[in-house]
Amino acid sequence: MELALERIGSRVCIEPLHTFTRHPEAAVRKTVAGLLGCCRSDPPAAEQLARMTQDADSSVAATAARALIDVAGQGRFLQAAETMTDAALLEVMGDLAYIAGGRAILEGLLVGASEAVRTHGAKVLARWDDER
Repeated sequence: MELALERIGSRVCIEPLHTFTRHPEAAVRKTVAGLLGCCRSDPPAAEQLARMTQDADSSVAATAARALIDVAGQGRFLQAAETMTDAALLEVMGDLAYIAGGRAILEGLLVGASEAVRTHGAKVLARWDDER
């Protein structure tokens, strides 16, 4: 599915997916965030994902944030991260190790973050350093 969505990119109309971003079930919203992450370089998908980073469910917000990095890049993610909850940011941090440029993204994320996020981020960076 992901490969097919990547191939057609922004040529596909993602309007039907937008309806499900407000679904009452978090699992549905989380799945939609993952699907929107397959729509590379699609401005409507990027804006929808940025809105989803504010979801009340931290797992939905974290999934949207990871997808936003793929769709719109580090800068847009960091912009959205400024208003994300600590719970969602903490969920995203561990996954940044698996993203190209993840260390730079994490370092940018820690600027201006809460004490809890900075503390956890420092631990994640130390763990990455130990693994190398």
